[in-house]
Amino acid sequence: MTNKRPVIDTPLTLTDKIMETGSWTLLIALWVMSSYCVFTFPEIIPVHFKGSGEADRFGDKFTLLLLPLVSTILLLGMTKINQYPHLFNFPVVVTSDNAPRQYRLAQKMIRFLKLVIVLMFLLINLHTILTVKGIDTVFRSLLLPLILVMVFIPTIWFSIKSLQSK
Repeated sequence: MTNKRPVIDTPLTLTDKIMETGSWTLLIALWVMSSYCVFTFPEIIPVHFKGSGEADRFGDKFTLLLLPLVSTILLLGMTKINQYPHLFNFPVVVTSDNAPRQYRLAQKMIRFLKLVIVLMFLLINLHTILTVKGIDTVFRSLLLPLILVMVFIPTIWFSIKSLQSK
């Protein structure tokens, strides 16, 4: 049985606009920071880290451009996908009555995850930069737990909100 969900327009709220602007601003900062470092860093830099934050693999400095590239592709893809909330998977049955609320929640979650992804990649590149510069901070041991919290807590929160508003 196919569930025909309504196709409706969900206008952007102020929060949505702030998250969109924040995502793209962080992406620009990631590109600028990474590009600058490519021109100023030594040829070989740390490119992978253990869970504790210690470097365990080294490679070419141009790998610093990999995360901005992946971020750009993800942001473009998620932005496009967010235009079709009626195609998303939902934890509840979507009806014409609850569709506006469900769509807004799902789109807000995607926007928030866009922001988190770019912030996460920015922090990873920042960690690499600090390591190359020989700056050891408490940040390195907190990076992995921080990333896990930034991804899973919002996803769980938005899922709970969606279930509550069926």
